[in-house]
Formats: sequence, C-alpha cells, structure tokens
Amino acid sequence: MSAAIRILIAVSFSMLATLIAMYLLSRLPGMVVPLQWWIFGAACPLVVSFPVSYLLIRQGDRNQMLHTELRAAFAQAKHLSEIDQMTGLLNRATFIRWASERSKASFGAVLLIDIDNFKSINDLYGHHVGDTVLQMVAETLKSSTRSTDLCGRLGGEEFAVLLQNCDIDTALNMAERLRVNVSELQIALPNKQVVAPTISIGVATQNGVHPFQETLQHADRAMYRAKNQGRNQVQLAA
Repeated sequence: MSAAIRILIAVSFSMLATLIAMYLLSRLPGMVVPLQWWIFGAACPLVVSFPVSYLLIRQGDRNQMLHTELRAAFAQAKHLSEIDQMTGLLNRATFIRWASERSKASFGAVLLIDIDNFKSINDLYGHHVGDTVLQMVAETLKSSTRSTDLCGRLGGEEFAVLLQNCDIDTALNMAERLRVNVSELQIALPNKQVVAPTISIGVATQNGVHPFQETLQHADRAMYRAKNQGRNQVQLAA
C-alpha cells in the first residue's frame, strides 16, 4: 500500500472519529453543536492529522527500509564469514561443521586433496601464480562435483570434498575424475612458460557412525600415502 493511501486513510479515520464524537454529543439533551463547530471539527483533523500521519508513515517506511538493509547486511556478513575469500569455497570451520552434520544422516566418502609441489610453484613463479592455481583448482572441484556435495578449502593448498550418498566405487571414480581434470589445467605465463598443477587425493568412506573428524584423518593419511608414492594419484584409506 502506498504512503499516500495510508495517509488518506489515517486522516479520514481521524476526521470520522471527531465527527462521530460531535454527533454523539449533539444527541445529548440540551446539547446543540453550532455549524462552526462542525466546520472546525472537520478542518482540525486535516490540519493536525495530515502532517502527523505523514511524518509517522515516512518514519515507519524508513525504519522498514533500514530493517531490510540490516537483514541483508547480516546475511551478507554471515555468508562472507563462511566462505574462503581466495577460492569461494567453504572455509575450514564451515566445511567441517556442515560436513559433520550431514555425514550423520547419510553414507558417502571424504576426499582430502592437496596440490602437489605448491611451495615450489610459489617460489618459482610468485604468489600471484600460486593464487591463480588455488582458484583454478577450486573452480575445477566445484564444476566436477554434484550440487549436493560439499567443497571446502581447509587451508593453504589443502581442499576437502564430502560426497554424499555414494558407494566406494563412485567415490574413487569421482576422485580420479578430479585428479584428471586438474592435471589438464594449464596456466600460461608471460615468459611462455606453462604451469600445470597436479593433486594427490586420499579417499575415506563415511558411514554415519564414526565421527567425521575420524574419517577426515583417515583420508589425510591416505593422501600422504599418495604423496609418498609419487604424487598425482588417488589412494584409498585402509
């Protein structure tokens, strides 16, 4: 409802209330309401109620707008607090919290992913190239997984994915697809060099019984086994 209509309703109500009160007084024995009182009773709400109603309605609209902006700002701040600003994935705390909750209600698998030789990439080509590698790997994780899966950056060059409602074969196939997709990435540098990152992945099953942190540790050990056995490969937790 527009402000003009609300002001008209408020002024009309005030005028009507005044006139009804005067009419009731005029019905009392011996009480006569002169014509000028009727005119004053009709004019007074217009003079008084209109500016008061206008100010109150404008203030109410402003309060509503501020409330809407505050809710939007709170939602934006909450979103930013849950997202890793470099990659756009869930940050460590949010990923672990959400994954812990979801893994209780469904079976699936956890993939722990680490970019191979990432320190060497930073040292040889600069941190701006390292940042590009992080962003491209994160985008590959998002585009290669399902909308129901969770992707997060745990810190540094380490990522994690929670695959929900899938068996171990599906999880291994997904991990291998991620590995291949990342291995196909190429970052061309101004000096005509090309950076081609690879990843090592540890896979651990999640059955909803064991704590998520325990499954994450199993995946972590499998990932380090992949590192020790030559990198750029997938290893299943024992």
